[in-house]
Amino acid sequence: MYDLANLIDGLGGVEAARDALDWFRERVRSAGFPGLHLDVVLWSSAVIPTSAESPLVVDWVRALGFDSGTSYVWVHHHDVGGSSFPTASVAELRESAFAEYERYAGLLDVDFHPNVTVGRDPSPRTDQSLE
Repeated sequence: MYDLANLIDGLGGVEAARDALDWFRERVRSAGFPGLHLDVVLWSSAVIPTSAESPLVVDWVRALGFDSGTSYVWVHHHDVGGSSFPTASVAELRESAFAEYERYAGLLDVDFHPNVTVGRDPSPRTDQSLE
């Protein structure tokens, strides 16, 4: 799930969202599959330091029964020496992100899967004149 706060709002609250996810899980099992692993992107949550913070994110993950959590493109979430993507050193951004992964994992009761962004091309969304 990409946008947890929007999911909760769109379904009418935490209890209604849990009911919807439970229904989804049951439909998967009734279709003959062994189950469903639900991973939530911790976007707009307290575990991403530069995002709009929601102090309930860990509670939401638990209340909704998610099986794991992850983060969105790691270069977005770190400020290194006053620089951020796309002007900061990728190596510095990587080290900052990896250091935070341990903290993220400690906040959740479920597994945290670090984001791996392979071959990401931000050129349509960034100023290419920056060096």
